Amino acid sequence: MASQLKSLSWMLLIFLLLSNLKQHCNAVGNPQVPCLFVFGDSLSDDGNNNDRLTLAKANYLPYGVDFPKGPTGRFSNGRNMIDVLAQNLGFDESIPPFATARGEEILRGVNYASGSAGIRSETGKIYGDIISMDMQLKNYQITLSQINNMLGNRNTSTAEYLSKCIYSVAIGTNDYIANYFLPVYTTSLIYTPQQYAVVLNQQLSQQLQTLYKSGARKFALIGLTALGNIPFERSACGIGSNGSACVDNINNAVQLFNNGLKSTVDQLNSNLTNATFIFINASAIEFSPPIASKVADVSCCELLLNLICIPFGKICSNRNNYKYWDGVHPTDAVYAVYGERAYKAQSPTDAYPFDTLYKSGARKFALIGLTALGNIPFERSACGIGSNGSACVDNINNAVQLFNDGLKSTVDQLNSNLTNATFIFINASAIEFSPPIASKVADVSCCELLLNLICIPFGKICSNRNNYKYWDGVHPTDTVYAVYGERAYKAQSPTDAYPFDVNRLAQV
Repeated sequence: MASQLKSLSWMLLIFLLLSNLKQHCNAVGNPQVPCLFVFGDSLSDDGNNNDRLTLAKANYLPYGVDFPKGPTGRFSNGRNMIDVLAQNLGFDESIPPFATARGEEILRGVNYASGSAGIRSETGKIYGDIISMDMQLKNYQITLSQINNMLGNRNTSTAEYLSKCIYSVAIGTNDYIANYFLPVYTTSLIYTPQQYAVVLNQQLSQQLQTLYKSGARKFALIGLTALGNIPFERSACGIGSNGSACVDNINNAVQLFNNGLKSTVDQLNSNLTNATFIFINASAIEFSPPIASKVADVSCCELLLNLICIPFGKICSNRNNYKYWDGVHPTDAVYAVYGERAYKAQSPTDAYPFDTLYKSGARKFALIGLTALGNIPFERSACGIGSNGSACVDNINNAVQLFNDGLKSTVDQLNSNLTNATFIFINASAIEFSPPIASKVADVSCCELLLNLICIPFGKICSNRNNYKYWDGVHPTDTVYAVYGERAYKAQSPTDAYPFDVNRLAQV
């Protein structure tokens, strides 16, 4: 098995890990790649916000209720997408957060992701002191200097070492739900959804090129899911015809971003020598089985501000049946589906590109699309009830869909323009609306919420967490995360990944 792992050039990313993922990788010996570097937001964060002055933290119960180490800062009832990815790639332990990573453990990678972070520097700042994508890049430079000192003593080329590593980038969700569609920001008054998707992809492209100049060669870009559907946005949009229109607007906007991201993938693959970018179509995965059948109208945990779990609040008992853990984030089960289908696509739409195979080294990128953010408890609460609320939710989901469409287009562009690079897109939004996630409780979160956003410390949680989609006001439950992870690793529908899944990407 060790020789097989060496031949697989490793790979990817995504968000969502599920306990039975071990059957896919439970590797013996060395990981398929030497290191995994993680950039993103709360879908990937594993503790970087714990000691910061921000509402965007999850280092308290009921977060981590199903995680062996308890609350660690992961926005899930259990694992997140990066845990699933690391398991599939053969890492014995999770990738350490930058906040605590020390010594030689950084040689196997570092997680820089920060809850509420976005592509734009102002995104998420309303929730406190978070780490934007630009700041994450600065933190990476600190790590890079440390690695250079370590490898310099071993006569090992840092550039050669880094070229074999996977760089997971899953960001953009907060640029919509904690910026564009948040009334306190004026961004939506400045840009149309189409213009905003272009601006986001242009800035993200520059950030990715910064990583490339610092030695990164293999990138997995995760598309956005249908953000209009997350409990937070659905609550903000409200019910009725207006609420539905609101949700659709958000999802349409996200699709524009995803389309642009896919095009960005093509451009970078064509323009950056010896780099490989892939796009993971999280939106497609989200609306296919098993996620589509999970409870999605409520979150698994009781919500604060319809966003995060109320500390020590109630949580659902059947968490594997829920799509959302809180108002925004998937459950462990859903993360697992995304992770599985990002690693091994089960559908031509799971990852992109589908027909490009590169065998000249590790140059593989998995991009995870956004889910329907308008449906998360946090946004649903913000949108309110009635026709206006429904329109609000639809607007959020439409915007998210615009992002996802742009992300998928970015994958095409990067694969076309970057020599020897491979990008795939995980369609988290498609996975979200397919079984089992679609059948889960999605109108409320599992934990009691603070500000409709995060779980109240030591608050009540639902007992049947596997039946809930949302853990807090934003994040899915462990069971929903698991679905995302599974279907990102191995797509179960043509819409899960584009052009293929993470499993196939690892074999390219």
